[in-house]
Amino acid sequence: MWSNADEVQAFIEAHKDERWRVGDRFVLPDIDQAYEVVAVRPFKRRGKFLLFVDLEAACAIEGCGNYLLVSKEVHQWMSSPYLSRCCPEHRFQFNTPMQNAWKTQDQLVELKAKVAAPVVKAPRVGPNERAVFDAIEHLSLVSDTERLTALIEYAAGLLPPGDPGKRDTRKQSVVRALNGLVRQGRVQVAEGRVLL
Repeated sequence: MWSNADEVQAFIEAHKDERWRVGDRFVLPDIDQAYEVVAVRPFKRRGKFLLFVDLEAACAIEGCGNYLLVSKEVHQWMSSPYLSRCCPEHRFQFNTPMQNAWKTQDQLVELKAKVAAPVVKAPRVGPNERAVFDAIEHLSLVSDTERLTALIEYAAGLLPPGDPGKRDTRKQSVVRALNGLVRQGRVQVAEGRVLL
């Protein structure tokens, strides 16, 4: 569906190769609200060229009959197509009947693709699991497989030691983490050896 944003973007695109002229007009498709260029004002500010386009339109509130004047700097208008819709008396009182009126077709396709793509949450990795993965990464530099006991020993050595005088439980922590990773299918073990 052709949206307000598509109409504005097409209007701006049409003026990339031709001059802006008083009398140029476009119509927003949600309620057929017409905007007409009533002034084109070029400025040079601090060495930068700015081009303001003044647009006039009838208020979007049915039966109002008042007109509104919208001034847009062309470069800013390119990044945000939105336009005021109502006269000062009815400002903020109009809601477009068109869903996603200010999104272009390209933006909607992109939005649908993001919604359609399932968000896969990576399983949480704690310090013990991280030690197992780091051990696998380091040991894979010298071999395709490693004895389970050697991997556990190496991973336990990557963990910080516990409090002095207390029993060292790093190996048990690594074994629990390794068993969990095997159950999840994130680490492969065959015949007492870990596939690196």
